[in-house]
Formats: sequence, C-alpha cells, structure tokens
Amino acid sequence: MTKQDFLKKLHKDKALQLVAPSDEIKTAYIRKSESFLASARLLLDNDRFEEPVSMAYYSMYYSVLALFFATGIKCENHTAAIILLDEVFGIDSSAIASAKTERIDKQYYVTSAPVRNEVVALIKAAESFDAGLLDVTAVDDWEDRGIPEEPEGPALTFLFNAVLPVSDIPLFFPV
Repeated sequence: MTKQDFLKKLHKDKALQLVAPSDEIKTAYIRKSESFLASARLLLDNDRFEEPVSMAYYSMYYSVLALFFATGIKCENHTAAIILLDEVFGIDSSAIASAKTERIDKQYYVTSAPVRNEVVALIKAAESFDAGLLDVTAVDDWEDRGIPEEPEGPALTFLFNAVLPVSDIPLFFPV
C-alpha cells in the first residue's frame, strides 16, 4: 500500500482529518508531552529501564499532536503522524520513527530488555525532538523555520492532493 493510499484509508475511516486549529488542544498535548518525559526521567532515576522507553516515545508523539492541532490536523494513527511530519512539514521524523520501533520492541517483546545507556540516549533524543517541535509549534514566521508556507495554507497541499477530496476540505482552509 502506498503512503497516499494509506492516508486516504485513514481519512475515509475518519482517523485523519482537517479540523479547526486549536491552541487549547495544542497546549494540552504539550503538557502531556512534558509530563510523559518527566515520568520517563523519574523511572530512569529509579532504575526502571523498560517503562521509560514508552514514556519517551509518547512524549515525542504528543509533541507531534500538539503541532498538528496548532495547524488544524487531527491524526489518530502513529505511522501516519510520522509520515505527515515529514511530508507536510518537512521535519526529519527519523528520531520518532526510531523511538516508535524501540517502544514496540520493549513493550511487546521480552527478548530485548533495555539497558540504562539506551534509555538515557532515548530520553535525550526525546528532549531534543520535543524542544524542536515546540519551537516550530510556537513560530509566527514559518519560512524562518524552513516551512515553505503557513501550515493552514499551501503546506497542506500534500494532504489536499494525496488524501482529501476537495469536498472534505473545511471552509476555513484556503485552497
């Protein structure tokens, strides 16, 4: 299945939609991201190495959702969120993709137990990733951050062309 077909299916299933941008939801996800990262650090400080992997990943994922809601995207699929981060915003998604793989390995399989240095590295990666997205989420001049247009405008062309029929684009999004 191609990326476009995958995203179209998610849109059809209402798991990927354009919505009104929301500072309230954005702020809630930023707080959630910060809480999960703080929890990951606490667990690490108490020599718990499995749980912080999931917490660090979810911290990153919630930062992505904050960016999406700031720009009017509702996405309920982790893989799609990673695709959109790259395709819509041109943001390197390799850190969150790697964290997702680690989370799945540590959460669902017992053959690869995490060790301290791996968890420390993942938490540092989450801190850097989250800070970078927070920077983008708060930006007023999108071009200064390497994003070609404001996300509520032509930067969503990928979504419009690849996924959404024109009839599904809300009126508050200029086409």
